[in-house]
Parts: sequence; structure tokens; C-alpha cells
Amino acid sequence: MKILEETISDMDHQVTAGTGTTVRLEFDGVEIPVHSAIVGLEHDHYIILKSPDPFQPLEHKIFPGSELILRYLHDGSVYAFQTRIIETIDSPVMLLFVEYPKIIQHHDLRDEKRLECHVPVRLIAGEQENMGCVVDLASSGCRCLVQGRKNPTLIRYEQGQKIVLKCLFPGSKGVVKLPGTIKNVRRNRGEVDLGILFHPAMPEGSRRVVSWYLAAIKDFHFPR
Repeated sequence: MKILEETISDMDHQVTAGTGTTVRLEFDGVEIPVHSAIVGLEHDHYIILKSPDPFQPLEHKIFPGSELILRYLHDGSVYAFQTRIIETIDSPVMLLFVEYPKIIQHHDLRDEKRLECHVPVRLIAGEQENMGCVVDLASSGCRCLVQGRKNPTLIRYEQGQKIVLKCLFPGSKGVVKLPGTIKNVRRNRGEVDLGILFHPAMPEGSRRVVSWYLAAIKDFHFPR
């Protein structure tokens, strides 16, 4: 089985995806796209997956020992690893238990590396609002951390959801609005980690502030 056709940039040993992450499953001889989702995992032991969709064309591949490739997208990178089915259950719902990988390959899809930062932000989704922090930034998008202890109620963030960030950049006058789309969501112990892609039609003034701030902090990340 060939894992990645793209150039591999690194190796990992821990699955970065959390429960709810959509994954793609690839079986030898099955050409159609097959999707599932992670519903649980025990590090270094097993991963639990929902019933593959579609199921009927690959029913003959679903048995203990059957090998497959699992791929998922997280924070701008494609992760992939080979695994095999340990066991399946049919009741109360169908679930697949697959082996936890020993090696995970990943390929960075982003055109540019994001820079670490700490920028206060208000996240607006419809009529709802949360306080959070931009923890890394690029001209094309950012990563935000939203903590439950700092918000009375957490927004139910979803992949593909439209969102507006209102940021307070150090050294900038006033609030900067950054419209975007949520590309990935990771929930962990009372906090939500969001990967956000900025809207192509972002106001030019906002884009200039982001570019200025990135130029200002690059010297701290890459000293000459």
C-alpha cells in the first residue's frame, strides 16, 4: 500500500486527531472514496471508527486482519498511516477497532508556516460570541484557542462554519475584523482548538494589519 503520493515532510508517533475527526479509509482494490470518523481511541493500543460510508461496496473487506490506510486532515497537514482491523462489533451500532499506528507520516499543505503569537480575540458566529486567543498566525489563516472557563457558554463550533474574529493586535489602533471559515475543530477537556482559513475577500485594511504584525514578530522567531 502506498501511503502518500506527496512528499513526506516528517514522521510522528501520536495520533493528533480527536474524537469526531473525519477520516478517509483506503482498502486495496476499492477505488471509491470511503469516509468514517473517530469515535474513540486508546493511545498506543487501538482506534475506534464509525461504520464506513459507503459500507456495501467494501463489506467483504471488513474483517479482523484486513489492512487499510487511514488519512485525516489536521491543522493544515495531511496525516496517514497503515493499520489493520482488530475487531468489529454490530450492536448497538457498527464500530471498527483498528490498530494504533507505530509510525504516522504527514505532509504540510500550507503555503506558509504560521508564527506563534498571543492575540486576544472575540469569535463571532451568528448571534453567539466567545472570548479566546489567536495562538498562531499566517496571512492565510490562524489557530484559535477557546477555553470554557473563560466563557459562560461555548459556541458549538463546526467544520465549515463561517466566523468573524475581532482581534486586538499589539500596537494597532482599534479592533481588526478577520472573516473566515473553520477548517478543523479539536475539543479537549473544556477547551476548543480551531483552525481558521481567512476569507479571500478580507478587508484590505485588516489584511495590512495582519501583514504588519507578522513582519513585526518574525524577528522574534527568526533572529538575524
